[in-house]
Amino acid sequence: GAGSLATFITAEHFCINVLHADQIDISRHFCRPQMDKFTEIEDAFDSGIGSLPTLKGALATFECKRISHQVVGDHVIFYGLVQRYTYCDANPLAFHAGNYACLQPA
Repeated sequence: GAGSLATFITAEHFCINVLHADQIDISRHFCRPQMDKFTEIEDAFDSGIGSLPTLKGALATFECKRISHQVVGDHVIFYGLVQRYTYCDANPLAFHAGNYACLQPA
């Protein structure tokens, strides 16, 4: 039922942005229901492969060519081939049981 499902199914590429501990605001922005989640924050992104929006300053980004997708229950799983990735050394942001958490290395 997600409004963006048709876009993901027809897209040739997709990007996974992994957030770091200082990016709670951007996480909250994308959790809110809205028609176009990118219109208010265009300057937070660079253009990646296939004009994908890649988040500036993310802990990691994975730019992928979409290979296939599979419907599993009420979810759709997308499979992709990573064509480019970036990463930095920072603490990741986690979300579990309705709360944000900052993970620290052991």
